[in-house]
Amino acid sequence: MENSEHSRHARPDDFDPLAPETFTSAHALYKEMRQSCPVAHSNEWNGFWSLLRYHDVVAVLKDWENFTTTVQNVVPKVAFTGRRPPLHFDPPEHTVYRRVLNPFFAPAAMDRIEPVIRRVARELLDPIIDAGGGDVCERFTRQFPGYVFAEFFNVPAAMSLIIKDVSAAYSKALRCRLFLI
Repeated sequence: MENSEHSRHARPDDFDPLAPETFTSAHALYKEMRQSCPVAHSNEWNGFWSLLRYHDVVAVLKDWENFTTTVQNVVPKVAFTGRRPPLHFDPPEHTVYRRVLNPFFAPAAMDRIEPVIRRVARELLDPIIDAGGGDVCERFTRQFPGYVFAEFFNVPAAMSLIIKDVSAAYSKALRCRLFLI
């Protein structure tokens, strides 16, 4: 693939994560790349590699000795203050965290909150459906995680509004920081 206007280094990009896209263009690009370039490079955000085939991703996740999360585990880098447990820990360092957290994500725990989450999803989606459309991002996607978090952490549903607002402010600040670097 050709270099993009965003590329600033000598090595050509296999893809540009900042390239303009349409609703379906990213899906078409990734499908093509899985065939022709399953291990892709981008120069954005100090350069990174992307694995585009499921079996490659699974293999890397299981091979922590060669593919570490201790340096950086998401692109663009969002941890500006150092390592954040357990996200930046590999085995055996992360094992104690995993042992503590796993019960909260066990099938029984998810089964307990599923009915409420389904109800909230319907309550948020029904007005959009009844109106024949609307801003799904604003009226569903922006709100739904706050309600899920509120249920997951067993806080009052009204707290989800605070969680949503704080999360939105955090995301906005993070985006500003990422693009100012």
